[in-house]
Amino acid sequence: MIETLFATHVLVKDFPEYSESWTNTIKGAVKAHFAENSMKEDAQRSKSHSTRLFSEDNMNSVPELRELRGLMLGGFQRLASSYPQDHGEEYGDSVALTDDAIAELTGDDLGRLPIVQQNQRMAVHNHTNTEAFAIFYLQDIDHAREGGQLILHDPSWHHMVSMYNTKTHAIDARRNRLVVVPGHVWHEVTPYHGEQRLNVVLNMRQPYLG
Repeated sequence: MIETLFATHVLVKDFPEYSESWTNTIKGAVKAHFAENSMKEDAQRSKSHSTRLFSEDNMNSVPELRELRGLMLGGFQRLASSYPQDHGEEYGDSVALTDDAIAELTGDDLGRLPIVQQNQRMAVHNHTNTEAFAIFYLQDIDHAREGGQLILHDPSWHHMVSMYNTKTHAIDARRNRLVVVPGHVWHEVTPYHGEQRLNVVLNMRQPYLG
């Protein structure tokens, strides 16, 4: 008997019910937020590539940001619920990913810089000390013409020679598409040749490190 073990779950969910106007409001908020932060100490920002987009002040000023954060937290919860939640004996109660726990583990950080410039790429990497990361795309990308596609790698990609199904999986960037991936999954973004684009990225820390 052949069994499938150690399956990796990834959430890809589109939100067509949210209008282009809603998305453009978030784009404007992200641009304004980073324009403001660019005037602050560059050295400090470059260390973490992280800012407080989802601060209470920002979410009160732009209610769409609060809605977006809710969608992303819901994505973390949905991915978590696709895995067994009975790891208490191994790690203790702190590993239980309740709604409150996920909100605490994400904080109000934006994660890595969401502005992708022309000719920029992201080399293969994963997110250290991160249980999962979420990407929310704010525009459609024609990958055949512009590149900039998210490529996920089989977690064992660097060891397998012949016994594997597929080593990579490509995910298209679509407006109002949410992608949530376990933090250990290696991934990259192919070189992007279009105009400046915006994504929103949020990391969820590992529970037992929090």
